[in-house]
Amino acid sequence: MNVFVPLVLLFVTTACVSTRFTSNTDFQSLRQFSKILVVSKLPKTSPEYLGTYTRAFPSKYAVCVIDAGDLSFGNPDSTIARKARECGSEVILTLTPSRQFTSGDGKNIQSMNEVFLEMATFPGNQSFWKAIATRSTSSYTIPARRVVKQLANDFLIEGKIPPTTHQAARQ
Repeated sequence: MNVFVPLVLLFVTTACVSTRFTSNTDFQSLRQFSKILVVSKLPKTSPEYLGTYTRAFPSKYAVCVIDAGDLSFGNPDSTIARKARECGSEVILTLTPSRQFTSGDGKNIQSMNEVFLEMATFPGNQSFWKAIATRSTSSYTIPARRVVKQLANDFLIEGKIPPTTHQAARQ
């Protein structure tokens, strides 16, 4: 038992994954919207990951998702435009891998990933929000709830963010 507690503490402190955002908003180009298409250009995007975006936004938003990564077929731009028209999307939120790098030295070295996020009008493709999310993990996936919270912090969306399945079960 005495060995178990330090091991658990070591796992908890080293397994923490943080996500930092740097964002910029062009409020002059911003317009009200309620229909969003989330486009993932991330490598190895799973349907389960994309599905988290449909559940992360407040209820007043209709969210569609599409994988336009390296393993998708067809012309990505026409595929995205077709999906946006099908969903009646007013804006498109795109997640694109930016870069991978290491930080620190010696035994404190960390693998970091950056994802570029951009929200633009549809049609028209007028960008009004850009962000870089830096994540201390070897995966490019940024938690959907974290992205939605950043959009709320930047005054782009409003409403109550739904609880996670775990939070809803406790209520």
